[in-house]
Amino acid sequence: MGSDYAAAVTAPRRAPLLFDLDGTLVDSLPDIATSANHVRVSFGLPPVDLATARGYVGEGVLRLLERALPGAEPTTLESALAIYRAHHVDQCTALVTVYPGVREALLAWRDAGHPMGVVTNKPEDLARRVLHHVELASLFGVVIGGDTTPFRKPDPAPVRVALRALGAGEPRRSWLIGDSIHDVRAGKAAGLGTVAVLHGYGDEAALHAAAADEVWRDPAAWPAPHGPGVRER
Repeated sequence: MGSDYAAAVTAPRRAPLLFDLDGTLVDSLPDIATSANHVRVSFGLPPVDLATARGYVGEGVLRLLERALPGAEPTTLESALAIYRAHHVDQCTALVTVYPGVREALLAWRDAGHPMGVVTNKPEDLARRVLHHVELASLFGVVIGGDTTPFRKPDPAPVRVALRALGAGEPRRSWLIGDSIHDVRAGKAAGLGTVAVLHGYGDEAALHAAAADEVWRDPAAWPAPHGPGVRER
């Protein structure tokens, strides 16, 4: 737990905020695409462009590889997973950037007393590497990855684990903020308020159809310091 986060818990307690990582806080698509293409080339397939790789993201590494290697057998996917992880452990910090406005909003929420955590389908060790690299790690009291529990979003279990780690009480006072329908579904299933962000990798029409409680378009206009409360930003 970072010193910045520990210092903030003395502030008045506000609604806990849980965030997705890829496509919500950071633009990691160039790194994900590079590692996915490394796997494809390893199996004799041509690389794909960013737009295609974008469609691979959101349900964890195994699902990403199933999309990158259509029709691959389970044994092939096991080998592909090892190749991807070996490549991505360094690649995950090569090109990633924080979306403009995100850092400022997180700092404002931290200073206002919101406990914050990350719930991502990215493997926990890689998520932590990214957060440390972009200097956001100290703002979060918990990081739950796709392999931290036996379940991944849209299952609500990782969300509930994160809330317990933050010492959160009623889930209905908490919020899950993400760019995917899996974030919205996981948050709703866990009883949280949900925010769909439109600057990431999710399909905008699908996100609207998922009926999140709020929709935020531009990170530079996120409603800091008081958190969710405005319908569309």
